[in-house]
Amino acid sequence: MSAMNPCGTVCISSSVHSCIIISPSGTPKWLANLVGSVGISFVFFVTLMKVRQYLLRILLAYRGWMYENVREVSWKNKLWGLTVKCVSGYQPSLYSCQRSLPRMHIPPLDETLSKLLDSLKPLCSEEEFKDYCKQAQDFECSIGPRLQRLLHLKSWWAPNYVSDWWEKYVYLMSRCPLVINSNYYALDHYIWTPTSKQVSRAANVVHSILSIKRQIDREELQPLLLRNTIPICMAQYERLFSTVRVPGEEMDELLHFDSREARHIVVWRQGLFYQLSIYDDKNQLLSVTVLEKLFQDIIDDADKHKESVSECERSVAALTGLPRTEWAQILRENFKSGINKDNMDLINKAVCMITLCDSVPDNMSEKGKMLLHADGRTLWCDKSVNVFFFPDGQCGLNVEHSMADAPVMGHVWEYAMTME
Repeated sequence: MSAMNPCGTVCISSSVHSCIIISPSGTPKWLANLVGSVGISFVFFVTLMKVRQYLLRILLAYRGWMYENVREVSWKNKLWGLTVKCVSGYQPSLYSCQRSLPRMHIPPLDETLSKLLDSLKPLCSEEEFKDYCKQAQDFECSIGPRLQRLLHLKSWWAPNYVSDWWEKYVYLMSRCPLVINSNYYALDHYIWTPTSKQVSRAANVVHSILSIKRQIDREELQPLLLRNTIPICMAQYERLFSTVRVPGEEMDELLHFDSREARHIVVWRQGLFYQLSIYDDKNQLLSVTVLEKLFQDIIDDADKHKESVSECERSVAALTGLPRTEWAQILRENFKSGINKDNMDLINKAVCMITLCDSVPDNMSEKGKMLLHADGRTLWCDKSVNVFFFPDGQCGLNVEHSMADAPVMGHVWEYAMTME
């Protein structure tokens, strides 16, 4: 095979490892050698990358390590783990192992139906269970095998044959309010609080969260490893911040904005929303001391002007807690143009929502309730992350579930708490 590249050099290749460069007359020998070296190096690099990718996928398909005691690892598994480490490379980046992760296993149809019936048996009467058994038998003898073949076909081209359907049908098509049904909360330290000043705690925690977000954007965060060897999927970290669940009349939509658009946070205080840029004029994250001063300025301004804004205007966040179809209709009618649309865009594109509360929870249960649903008009339920700070220095967060599983946000929250 021969091909002509833009500079007029003809490359005749008999295999990946042999390449003869035929240069036009008058071409300097050093230039011809340089072009040939670059071409061979590029082919070698791509080949090596693909070989490494598929070799790691083959290695990770092995599951024997799961069934061994951590303290009594066989030489076979030790050798396998050492090979995985060598192939993974030294200090892999956040997404470097994504293409090498094995596909999710599809269980046989009869096994799926058997486990389904076992899970239903304690929840229904004997007559209902017999009816379910008959339906399962009819399904297995009719359309079941065909759907199973389609599932196998999808598993070959999709990274995960179930994740997109799970996100669509379990979360985005649900018409229930997000409060309690989708959103969850997380607490800070049980007893210890590093400071009793609200703005100081807010500045420190927000800076830690923004720091780990920057690591995610730059792919500097190392992937999590099981037993310090086996990499796990890190895809959900991409949508952790700057993400919003936009309501739809039949199905919601997840919107994610990259770091070029999402360069601010939104701060809530006394029903007023403030846009706060997180970068200085040198494109660096604002320091903790600067954030502390800005948070204090926001508190002073909100407490000063809260009476100039009506109760309805200060309760706009309550709309995000309505049933999804109802909220979608209100959004279409009132937030598609003018200043309402501009403000909605600012909230949607924000990295996260910061809430500076004006009341202290009496106990742990009260604190959990405030983080889970607040007073009904404080929490912006559509936003991926809401971080609450109380006047006594306590804090916590509320997270919308559809964009990522709880352990992902738990990793970020643990980082922020550990940095204190």
